[in-house]
Amino acid sequence: GPGVVVPWIFPQGGPRSLGMESAAAAFGPPAAPPGEGGARAGTAVGHTAMKPPEGWQPPSFGGLHFKPPSPRSGKEAAAGRPGRVLKRVTGDLLEMFKQCKSDFQYTKTLNPRRCLTKPAEPVDPGGCDNADADLIVYVGDVLVSTSSGRKYVVADKLGQGTFGQVMRCDSDDGEGYAVKIIRNKPAYTNQALVENLILSMVNQDGNLHVLKYYECFTHRNHLCLVSELLAVNLYELLRQNSFRGLSLNLIRVIMRQCLDALICFNEREIIHCDLKPENVMLKSITSPQIKVIDLGSACFENHAVYTYIQSRFYRSPEVLLRLPFAGQIDIWSLGCIGAELFLGLPLWPGTSEFNQVCKIAESLGPPPKHLLDQGKWTSKFFDTVDDSNGNKRYVVKTSKQFEEENECELPKERRYFKYTKIADLVEHYPMQKNLSKQDQAREQQMRVKFSHFLTGMLQYDPAKRWTPKQCLQHPFITNSPHDSAWTPPAPEPGSHSNPQ
Repeated sequence: GPGVVVPWIFPQGGPRSLGMESAAAAFGPPAAPPGEGGARAGTAVGHTAMKPPEGWQPPSFGGLHFKPPSPRSGKEAAAGRPGRVLKRVTGDLLEMFKQCKSDFQYTKTLNPRRCLTKPAEPVDPGGCDNADADLIVYVGDVLVSTSSGRKYVVADKLGQGTFGQVMRCDSDDGEGYAVKIIRNKPAYTNQALVENLILSMVNQDGNLHVLKYYECFTHRNHLCLVSELLAVNLYELLRQNSFRGLSLNLIRVIMRQCLDALICFNEREIIHCDLKPENVMLKSITSPQIKVIDLGSACFENHAVYTYIQSRFYRSPEVLLRLPFAGQIDIWSLGCIGAELFLGLPLWPGTSEFNQVCKIAESLGPPPKHLLDQGKWTSKFFDTVDDSNGNKRYVVKTSKQFEEENECELPKERRYFKYTKIADLVEHYPMQKNLSKQDQAREQQMRVKFSHFLTGMLQYDPAKRWTPKQCLQHPFITNSPHDSAWTPPAPEPGSHSNPQ
């Protein structure tokens, strides 16, 4: 969330602490970081937590030994001085007023009620909704649950998306909550009811890595979903670190928890449909425990309503080609997230669906013929040609051909890295300086395991793509010695991993 600083990112002796300039030397200059100029594919909705108390020190979690990043110096420190001065003169403003005027009194309820919704003008005079069908919300508004009777007092806005807005609220029980206020439109309300059902189901399992959900109620014809308050999402974590990658030790901890959440979904035949760094959040800024959030696009297997799902950078081949899909699309998205946590930037930052197909094919080669034979959109992205034996094969169309056939102009391509193959990207990513030869060898061995791990998650064919339970047994996750011949055990009978 805005203003929340995570004081730990790298374990001590973590593999990388290089800036963007060092990465550019090995990979070529990157484009603007995602999130600037509309580069991200999808809308992020975050949560907010309070900053750590004064004197707080980052603890050690399971031997990971988190530590704050190094202090800034030189020009960076000079650039930060105005902010530090402003903080010093305003941080204790009320105390300063009391010293200047002994009878000064401050009453919070007399504060101006800041409007948190844009546009802030109601459609109808005296109405509660704006032109986007969002509830117009002010700081201090009280949302009263019609089911539990609990009162939620609006404190701030956490984020906004196509569905509506998320508010940080204080309650009469002294706890903070995130309240998702759905737009007053039937389509959004119906999807929110599905989200309510799915959240209620998965919360019965007591999974520690799925968003904790409390209740659903209606306020002024707007459905409100109440969940726990979290800290920052993984995209924000990377942004705070100037889009440099995280250590493999930390990535292992995060991926293990995400896989645990996917097992919970898999057992309930639920597809998340929108896994991305923004939808994986830290429970607090003092712990690497994560929660998978935002099931607003989720559906049940064999009951999918929409075909245009998943944020583009994390969109699976079966969704791109308009093939039947199941829970394995979430494994593909998680593989893309794992690569991004290591690289600091998206693995395949496509600027359009066509460009996304091109980037994946450039990295992995063309999709298997049997998938292309069945894809409803195969002819949109691929041409068929005959090889020397007279057999049909598929070739990705050129950008010019795609533009002419679709009468459109493709956005300018975005390329972050010199290498395209996953193994090359992982192997050649800059290591931390001054590592001993022994540490370099250990890091390189871990990278080989990580590359192999990603390859299993990013299989074109969903029938060959590893399941969450299979991924959990990989040497990278178990931190066991690498075996190049390692193959996952057969999926358990009854597992819901492939489209019907």
